[in-house]
Formats: sequence, structure tokens, C-alpha cells
Amino acid sequence: MALAFAQGFDVKAIVLPHGKDPADLILDNPEEWKNLAASAKPVIEFLMDVLEKTHSDQRELRLMAERRVLPHVASVRSEIDRAHWVEVISQRLNLPDESLWNSIKKLQKNLPPEEILHGAGQRDFPKTRKDLIEERILGLAVMYPATPALADCRSEWFSEARREMFRNVLAGATSHDHYLKKLALAAEISAGTVEVAISEIQSLAKELRREDIKERLTNLSNQIREAEQGGKTEELQKKVDEFKKLSAELNVIRI
Repeated sequence: MALAFAQGFDVKAIVLPHGKDPADLILDNPEEWKNLAASAKPVIEFLMDVLEKTHSDQRELRLMAERRVLPHVASVRSEIDRAHWVEVISQRLNLPDESLWNSIKKLQKNLPPEEILHGAGQRDFPKTRKDLIEERILGLAVMYPATPALADCRSEWFSEARREMFRNVLAGATSHDHYLKKLALAAEISAGTVEVAISEIQSLAKELRREDIKERLTNLSNQIREAEQGGKTEELQKKVDEFKKLSAELNVIRI
């Protein structure tokens, strides 16, 4: 199945009647086979359904998803499709995208040669939406460091990997490494003028803030669940209040 994912096939699954294989069912009841085939689900969704039915404990469900589902996601050839399944699984497990991407990255390092040749292992670690926003802002900041629009963007909204980079750019300590040069060149080509850059930075700052809040809400959701299960009433109320406050902030941000 992993090789099918690596080759770009859309792999689906169905539940057959007990004791039947596809050949028997097609011969005995072609109409039932057609109905089952029409209701086939993507195998990653199918596996998540099965795991949710058989593992009621949240921690156990997450561990089983890491063992049984994420290896298939790691083999998916299309980066867009892979990102889609990470988002789906993230929502179903109530985990931040980043933790799933980290697990997938480790899995891809251990993919067999044929999968590396044809699929996911061939590419760099996929970038999240937040990664792309951060890189775009960094590129624009290097090219247009004096624009007032950068004041709307806070370094704490960035991921740890780029937080210090952004602070250095704002402080005028622009690095000459290849990574920032590449981002700056892309920004210069697409933005064109200071006016366009200012408008884009303002929009991207709002998007980055939204992504940061959504990430924090996911983490808070997990903490609330753990506080409920542990009977920690005071901590639970604190986390719920924080969740409500962040949700209100998210609702007033307009992209």
C-alpha cells in the first residue's frame, strides 16, 4: 500500500460482508458490490475511523495513529495531499500540525529506497501554511526593513526556528546567509514596489497572528481535556478563560 501512495494512487477501502472476498461478492451480488464500491473511503480516513472505534483512550488513539496511519501519510507522493491528511488527522486527534509533521519527517528518513525514489522521501520536509507566511514576511522585511508595516508584526508570533531571524532583521542585523537571500529575492521579484510590500506585510501579519492563535487554541484544547480528566478544577477554569479570550481575538481579526 505504501508503494501505491508513493506512486500517486488514490487508495480507498471498503468493509466486505463477513466471509466474502471481492470475487465472491461480485459473482453473488453485483449490485451490492457496486454500492460498496461507491461508498469506499480514502484508506487514511478509513483507518482513522477504525482506530477511533477501537481505542477510546485519547493517548492510546494518538499512539496507534502514529504507528498505523502516519507511515501511510509519509508515503503520499503529493505534498498538497499530504498536507490535507495532516490537517484532517490533526483535527481528529486534537494535536497541532507541527507535532504530526515532526513524526512524518522521522518516518521519511526510514522509508525504503523504492519509496524514496518515487514519493515522499524524495522531497524536502513539507512546509505548513505558517512556515510559508513566516518566510514571506522575512523576505519582505529584508528587502524593505524601514517599512512601518513591520511594526504590526510581532516576533513572538513566529515559530521558534524563525523568531530570532525576524528580530535580527528588525534590529538591522541582516544575515547574509543563503536562506534569507533566497527569501529576499523572491520578495523583490513579486512585490515590485514599496506600496505593494506594505500592503502585503499588513495582510500577512494578520494571517500570521491567526495561525499563531489557532495553534495556541489547539494546545489549550488538549490542556483543557487533560485538566478535566485529572479533576484540576482551578487549572481547568484558567485554561477555559484563556481559550475564550483567544477565541474572541481570533473572531475580530479580519484578513
